[in-house]
Amino acid sequence: MATKASKSATVLEILKGLYPDSSNSTLKKWIKHKRVYVDSLLILRSDYAVTEGMDIELDRKKSYFKEDIEILYEDPDISVIHKPMKLLSVATDSEKTRTAHDLLKTRYIGKRVYPVHRLDYETSGVMVFALTKEARESLKKQFEERSTTRVYEVIVENEMTETKGKWEHFLREDGNYKMHITKDEENAKKAITFFETIELKKGRSFLRCTLHTGRKNQIRVQAANAGYPVIGDTKYGAKTNPIARLGLHAATLGFAHPRSGKKFSFSYKTPLMFQRLFKNVDQ
Repeated sequence: MATKASKSATVLEILKGLYPDSSNSTLKKWIKHKRVYVDSLLILRSDYAVTEGMDIELDRKKSYFKEDIEILYEDPDISVIHKPMKLLSVATDSEKTRTAHDLLKTRYIGKRVYPVHRLDYETSGVMVFALTKEARESLKKQFEERSTTRVYEVIVENEMTETKGKWEHFLREDGNYKMHITKDEENAKKAITFFETIELKKGRSFLRCTLHTGRKNQIRVQAANAGYPVIGDTKYGAKTNPIARLGLHAATLGFAHPRSGKKFSFSYKTPLMFQRLFKNVDQ
């Protein structure tokens, strides 16, 4: 929960006032470990200037595994992680070991780790893996029945003219693993995405997209077709790459726990590079 700064000072001085029992060393570690936010902006310097009235937020303690994989939650049935960009979700013909799936197998020795969905190599965000056959079947069924919640933060080229809407198309994959929109419904799969425009700035748009279906490259193909390719996505026609990565982040994942049925929802903060382009974005 955010707290309003009672005065103008450096972020370290503000933290001292909010957490008087914590040492300077501890406060600086919180900043170093990317736990401190000011007005939803991740702070990396202890001398960052805070103005009275700004929101100060201390994020939960983070648990990192290999390759910057962050463990968001784990129990005997599931493991929920934040997958960093430029890491495969599962093995491919060209890469077998440096994947989120393979790395998690080294954490859960003696257990099977089952992938139930994927994120693209260039996409960061929340993923869930099953740790039992029963959990795998439950989660797979939820994805198939579209009872999960999947929300993405997306930066696209050009300024959107619509505040919200829906993209609905049929998609097919060609021999080069590229997806295309088609009118051939028999040999394609329906893809539905709901989008909301959050902010416009300097010829770009920050969108929040909710998946109804989960087809390969779905948001990337549909956004490009509408005239708004995802930044950094040269595969689907993007001409700019201002943050040296794909402008796609899986921000929220919701599902029912496979054993208890309890509704779970996991969200991950907007990437720092996204924040640098759009200062006012906030989950």
